[in-house]
Amino acid sequence: MEVGADEELPPVDEAELKAAMELPAEDWPDASDSERAANWDPKNWPEDEATSEVWSGDDADVSSMIEISLRENYIHSRRMGGVGSEWKIGVLLGDQVRARQIVREITEGIVPE
Repeated sequence: MEVGADEELPPVDEAELKAAMELPAEDWPDASDSERAANWDPKNWPEDEATSEVWSGDDADVSSMIEISLRENYIHSRRMGGVGSEWKIGVLLGDQVRARQIVREITEGIVPE
């Protein structure tokens, strides 16, 4: 469906959006959902070690979507940059491969299998 400049986009179903961002458990062969959730602490982690860059660009909305998606998948991330500059998202080295896969799914519109 093509939307013209004077038309509004259909409303976003937040539950549907969240479900689409979550990745299947088989993508995490080393831990169950409950194990990942039990070990997840969004506030207590070495933020200064999130130096593995997985995305950069000038779109703040895309950077926010990536951050939310990473968090939904128990990956810590750090967004750097700001107004008038390029945004960068860094993750911990051990999360780099998985985070890049998530970023690719978002930026290329790939639906997880």
